[in-house]
Amino acid sequence: MKVQTIRMSIHVSGTRNGVEWPHKGGTMELPYDEAVQLAAAGYGGLVGEPREAHPSSDAAPEAIETATITTERKTRKNKRG
Repeated sequence: MKVQTIRMSIHVSGTRNGVEWPHKGGTMELPYDEAVQLAAAGYGGLVGEPREAHPSSDAAPEAIETATITTERKTRKNKRG
């Protein structure tokens, strides 16, 4: 999923997914489509280039499992000497 940073040109009251909207001049990373829509509506301006989102812990359980296994192997190897 692509994400885009937007710099707010107005303050929006309330929250988005439980997070307060940034004040005027503040930035927020949003899904690309949402950021483009907000910018087109005059709520803010796009900052930088869109990029791929970093996988969250919910989106990539296999990556967490792999990291855990690798850490456990290193720990066992270090104990053996």
